[in-house]
Amino acid sequence: MAETEASAALVILDGMSTLVDRYVPRFELYFAKPEPFEEPGAGPLEILEPPEATFQEVERLNGLVFRASSASPIPGGNAGASSGDAGSVPTLTQLLPLAGPWGDKPEEHTDDILSVQFTETIEKNALASLQIEVLNVYDSERRTYRYTDIPADLPPERTGVFPLLDYGDTLALRVGYGEGLDWMFDGVVEKFEVDFPADGESKISLTAVDRRSLLRNKKKLKKGASGGSSEEQVAAQIVREVGLRVAAEEGQLTKPTKETKKPKPKDQDALQYLTDRANKAAIELICFGKTVYVLKPADQNPGTVVRYVYRQGLISFKPTFNGVGKPTKVRVEARNPDTGETITAEVSTDDLVEAGLALRAADGTPTDKVKKSGQAGERVEVVTNYPARTQEEAKRIAIGILKKNLDNTLTAQGSILGDPRVRPRTTIQIEGVGRFDGLWYVTQAVHKLGANGYQTQFNARRTAALPERGEAASSA
Repeated sequence: MAETEASAALVILDGMSTLVDRYVPRFELYFAKPEPFEEPGAGPLEILEPPEATFQEVERLNGLVFRASSASPIPGGNAGASSGDAGSVPTLTQLLPLAGPWGDKPEEHTDDILSVQFTETIEKNALASLQIEVLNVYDSERRTYRYTDIPADLPPERTGVFPLLDYGDTLALRVGYGEGLDWMFDGVVEKFEVDFPADGESKISLTAVDRRSLLRNKKKLKKGASGGSSEEQVAAQIVREVGLRVAAEEGQLTKPTKETKKPKPKDQDALQYLTDRANKAAIELICFGKTVYVLKPADQNPGTVVRYVYRQGLISFKPTFNGVGKPTKVRVEARNPDTGETITAEVSTDDLVEAGLALRAADGTPTDKVKKSGQAGERVEVVTNYPARTQEEAKRIAIGILKKNLDNTLTAQGSILGDPRVRPRTTIQIEGVGRFDGLWYVTQAVHKLGANGYQTQFNARRTAALPERGEAASSA
């Protein structure tokens, strides 16, 4: 692997030996019913640091969990719940275990969940999604289906909790090994599908997405929502309109460009506007619970790395080098809309390294490989359709365009034995694949749990070129 400036600071965890009970995966899936709709109150404008925001979200979810103790005379107890008296039935907004465990005894467990798939990505800053398949058990005595029917003769105070699964419910998931379960998702069911097949039992398929979805179809933003001195502040103003908040690294301020300072286009809703701004500013968005993380790419600052070796936890690995149409430099030729002055800025991968958007490696970056081996020399992309008032603004636009091309040059797909630590924005060290050994930055992770156990599939990118020079053997 090529030496990098960041290599000395790496903390490398072996993927196979650093998880307790590595071959006994566990997950807990929870659901909650929505309260009668009210317009959400404005979320906070304060921008939290990511660790604090994550801690608060975990505490919020832990506080919502309802567990019925088997020691209670009735299903109740509210152990770990944030509201309600001991022995009461759960409230609408509490998280109930879906398909068990409801208590501590084996007979209080059910196994109706057939499969779980959680997808999280920073590719085009798409929404995270959770897809589950549940066996819709039929009760032949009551002649009702467990999850889709409403029991007869319900008292008025309980009619709001049935059917058990429906559109608009909350789903929450945590996954791990042994006692170490990590919250991974909290979102809203957007798609609900029931199958009554010719042969076999009824099944339910549900798809939930993260809470950025609340911004969909919201065309009107409050005055000033698109203003602000940084992209992080603009994001905070947008998401607070649906009760969400923003987390960003301390001191992170991404200056808006002339292009992103424009008011929201009338044909865009708030979600499209937020995502479009982030994509243009080379910002990565992730949503966990009620927090939207607005973060700069972490390619050059991997920190803790999870290590996997081919055929020792790394099940498959498929790298791809795609040099089609990839520029090695980007030149922005803009016109100042106020003065008519022509402003030009040209950037190369050296500028990406200086900006912390690519690793400094002995063999350069994948786009440097395009220049050296593509038989066409330097490839300069000239961009003329962006306005800019200053040289600095034009340079930021050029860096964003070159970064997007670099990220799509050297990529990989792979699968490993399930690991909840492998998420977008984490770095994995791949070994056992020869020249493709090295650090890869995860851009998408799909966690699958079901009849075949637990697997994690990932997409990754690499901003350091593959090694092209051999090393002399060390003398004995």
